[in-house]
Amino acid sequence: MFMLTICNLQRGLLEVQKYMDYYGHLLSVITPFTTADEALADCRCRFKNLLEWHFASVERLVRGYFKIHWLTVH
Repeated sequence: MFMLTICNLQRGLLEVQKYMDYYGHLLSVITPFTTADEALADCRCRFKNLLEWHFASVERLVRGYFKIHWLTVH
């Protein structure tokens, strides 16, 4: 049985904060672009050391951002 402790809760909150920081940085990188393809091309250069299977997640986030952004603009 899993017991939620203060230590586990703090560790989980730190993980969430870390991912939010990563996402915030990703948004600052992609917002100057007008299309997902342009943003992804730049991300490939910027994040060249990122493993391909991790980049697949970046691609989903970028495409999701532009899909939502396009819907709110049009």
